[in-house]
Amino acid sequence: MTLIEILVVILIMGVVAAGISATLATSRQSQVTIADQNEAQKWAQRAMDAVVDSMRGFSKVSSGQPNWVTVEQWKWNADHTQIIHTATATYYLQDEKLWQSVTDQAANGALLCGSNSLRISNLSFQYYEHASDYSPTLTVTGNPANAESLFISITVNLGNYQATETSWVKFRNKH
Repeated sequence: MTLIEILVVILIMGVVAAGISATLATSRQSQVTIADQNEAQKWAQRAMDAVVDSMRGFSKVSSGQPNWVTVEQWKWNADHTQIIHTATATYYLQDEKLWQSVTDQAANGALLCGSNSLRISNLSFQYYEHASDYSPTLTVTGNPANAESLFISITVNLGNYQATETSWVKFRNKH
């Protein structure tokens, strides 16, 4: 083998090694990106679960706007002759954090989701009622207090990544 042949082989091996290195670097960056996107999606799901789970047991929407809602809990009295009001909860964004304020708990509200690195950029509610007493069709209601179902959307920002989750809450005990 001559020196020129050895140099050509080394040059070819260098080009191949550079190509493999670039492929590995791109693969690693893709893996990090996907992991960060999954983390943002996980937190969006957790935020949605916090809202939906805490709304369980509430009976109706008492008031609301596109970016906040207040729900009420109603129960029967001990002898089942009268419905009584027991609690009110309001869900809202403040300082890019998701809050819940419940009347029979701390007046300042409880943080449901959000931190310095995890920002909630959108919380929205759409209010729906049945088109008529016997219709299965839901229509947007002009009065949130008439809502029988609530469509919720939450958008979470984690670093450079954003994820949105949506869900429905149906109020079965509306009075």
